[in-house]
Amino acid sequence: MTVDDGRRRDTFPDGFDTGRDAAPGSLVAAWKARVARNPEGIALRFFDGALSAREVDVASDALAAAFEARGTGRGDRVGVYLQNVPQYALVLLALWKLGATALGLNPMYRRQELRRIIDDSGAVGVVCADEDVHETLGTLAGSTVRWLISTSALDYQSRNDPRVCATTERLAPAPDGDLVALIGAFEGRGPSPVEPTRDDIAFLTYTSGTTGPPKGALNTHGNVLSVVETCASWMGVGDGDVVFAMAPLFHITGAVVNATISLLTDATLVLAGRFHPEVALDAFAEHEVTYTIGSITAYNAIYELPQAGPKHFASAKALYSGGAPIPPASVERFRERFGVYLHNGYGMTETTSAVIAVPPGARAPVHLPSGTLSIGKPLPHLTARVVDPH
Repeated sequence: MTVDDGRRRDTFPDGFDTGRDAAPGSLVAAWKARVARNPEGIALRFFDGALSAREVDVASDALAAAFEARGTGRGDRVGVYLQNVPQYALVLLALWKLGATALGLNPMYRRQELRRIIDDSGAVGVVCADEDVHETLGTLAGSTVRWLISTSALDYQSRNDPRVCATTERLAPAPDGDLVALIGAFEGRGPSPVEPTRDDIAFLTYTSGTTGPPKGALNTHGNVLSVVETCASWMGVGDGDVVFAMAPLFHITGAVVNATISLLTDATLVLAGRFHPEVALDAFAEHEVTYTIGSITAYNAIYELPQAGPKHFASAKALYSGGAPIPPASVERFRERFGVYLHNGYGMTETTSAVIAVPPGARAPVHLPSGTLSIGKPLPHLTARVVDPH
């Protein structure tokens, strides 16, 4: 693809490469390339804990072997019923290494809501938090699920922040084991060789049900790679960047433009459990976060904290928001107080997240008759059309 200089200036942010290099064949191939480039680089941070790319790779290999030992393989769907913890990333990589699909499950779903998605998806396994084991077992009885593995927010960190950790005591694991214990038991092992293709399904993500019953969207390795490659170049995310997982990872935005973009671009992914404004603010300062995307509701919650100031966002290069209309006044007051502009964006579960966004460094115009803030421009290699102006 080539563009003239005028269109380049109008459409693409500075430094964006409008050409396409040879793309990886799958998310696994892209992850392996990241590990090879910088195995000791920090891939995940969770409060005071850190895991290098090599450690994540070894752990996800072992976890994939544990899943395979339970009969899970290519094409199977496994529910990830967790908050934003390191284990979420380990499960994603383990499933992709098997050629399996990650089914994002909202941890706030209970009984009927959870069972409806399990039955519709045909999931064969679920990974849940240890505090949810008892209720989840009852919900899954008689379903397609063959195994339940649990994990604890006490793992991979030692701070045990009471704002995030429900308890500081270890709870009994699920019948099919504790995730970290299984990683230890299968240490040094990996799954049978599988080479996923760009057409294999990486995520099965259910819509929020705004316009009807939730629908499952099939997000392929190729879809996810395309969004990650485009957004990483568009937003300037790469080696040395620190990405805070503000959006929940069970949501397509969190899964792709928080988690996967970090895993594949040599950036560090910072996780802090379920969103808590004070915890998020602390994470921005402690880990020198450069990039995130989250809802305007989350940003507003941070804004309301009296202790929040410009120092917390001193490292920020690009902050994005999507998922709901953003009042122009919210953007301006955030900029005036913290010195950081919130960039608008738009995407859908069915489009594997972002398709339209405000370029970094640009200010979104406001449609004066309606007071609506622009969602930006179509991302490179994408076309947007208005098919019904009403």
